[in-house]
Amino acid sequence: MHKLQNPASCTMPLLPCTNLKSTRNVVENDPYSYAPTHTVPVTPIPDQAPSVVLSSPYSDAGVGILQEPQHVFTMASTSPRLTDRENSPELTSALIHCFLDKFREDHFFYLPEMSINNSSETLRSLSITVILWATYLGADSIYPEERLLALAVSNAARDSTTLDHASNHQTSIQLIQTHILLSLYFLDHAIFMQGRHHCGIATSLAFGIGLHHLNAQLYAGPVPPQFLRNMGSRTPSLATSTDELTMLSKAFWAVVTLNHYWVAITGTPSHLPFDAIPVISTHQPTNNMDHILTQASICLQRIVAFTATAGYPPPEDDSRAFADELEAFTNTVLLPVGNRGGPTLTLSHLFIHAAVLQLHAPYSNHSMTSNTKCWAAGEHMLACLAHMTTEQTASADIIIAPLLAVFAEFYLKTPNASTTANVQRILAALDAFSKSKGERSTLIRICIANIQAEAQFFQVHGMY
Repeated sequence: MHKLQNPASCTMPLLPCTNLKSTRNVVENDPYSYAPTHTVPVTPIPDQAPSVVLSSPYSDAGVGILQEPQHVFTMASTSPRLTDRENSPELTSALIHCFLDKFREDHFFYLPEMSINNSSETLRSLSITVILWATYLGADSIYPEERLLALAVSNAARDSTTLDHASNHQTSIQLIQTHILLSLYFLDHAIFMQGRHHCGIATSLAFGIGLHHLNAQLYAGPVPPQFLRNMGSRTPSLATSTDELTMLSKAFWAVVTLNHYWVAITGTPSHLPFDAIPVISTHQPTNNMDHILTQASICLQRIVAFTATAGYPPPEDDSRAFADELEAFTNTVLLPVGNRGGPTLTLSHLFIHAAVLQLHAPYSNHSMTSNTKCWAAGEHMLACLAHMTTEQTASADIIIAPLLAVFAEFYLKTPNASTTANVQRILAALDAFSKSKGERSTLIRICIANIQAEAQFFQVHGMY
């Protein structure tokens, strides 16, 4: 087996590169990045669709299309491309159907379907974001994607001005959903700053209305003053039924999981306040697969945070404790990958195997145990790919792409006889993944391009 000269070169963040749109710019021992022995320029991806970067998202320019209609879906009836106003309901139905085809079973979508169809009860920003996603997914839409994005962001800002202590909490719940969907949209387009921004807003709103302690009352001390405490939304008034309590619980854990996605993507700290973790009483998802995914994402986030703050090398006792925790989770919680868990279970496995890699990769060059753990995690990852059907690939979550890229980088930086075959299997899986998404995802294309660039670099320099 070939050895790298610098073991620190394997101290990887959970994305092949923190900044995917420029060359790496890292500092030795930077807690959220790693310094490779050889720097490979990041391959830029030319835009194949109109730019979605907003220069002035909150300006009035281009918002007039929504000034007169009472609801966003009535835009259809004013379009010159429609010769009959009766076509509007069909267009609306097609857009909603396209959106729900993707998000109906998604752990990031928690609202009842009827709330999307009921124009009188849906926030304008949420309605526009639904149309934005449907348009992006390829629905026969008459609306330019750039315009929809600008409208969604600007209306989300406007809708936030309606929030106050007297507001019905449903407004906040819909606005949280809006920001989650916008964050996912920017994630798919590899626009990280704006994506994390919307994730942060969703997180702030979720904690602000008390979604983190739905199932228990906290001890009420003298801080804050009673009169200020009573001005906020209190937990008992949030849920009026079991179904609503379930929906609110899903909303909270969707926010938590989204935060962990961004930790895995960028290596930056979570928006979740550290002091909130001990007091979270909200029950985790009742769906077993979603529950496992939430737990797996928590494991990954904790290990990324640990390796980022512990220094190099981190305390041995703490590292051993995390290793034991991962092993226990794998043995007692994580179901076998072929256990009909679908893409959600596969994603949970990838989170855990990436966490193993994050914890052990810094020592793989000089510790046989760590090296074995890393290669075993890689074998488990390849087994996950082998079990994914075409249908599961089409419905898989976008976060799979950067998680697979992490393993590709590990193989390239610790080369042996199987490196080429393993990297090619990952590239083939990513290519199939991209095609299943209509080759729309910028994030997937960036992952593919940069794995190919790194593989070519290492091959040219005779490193494998």
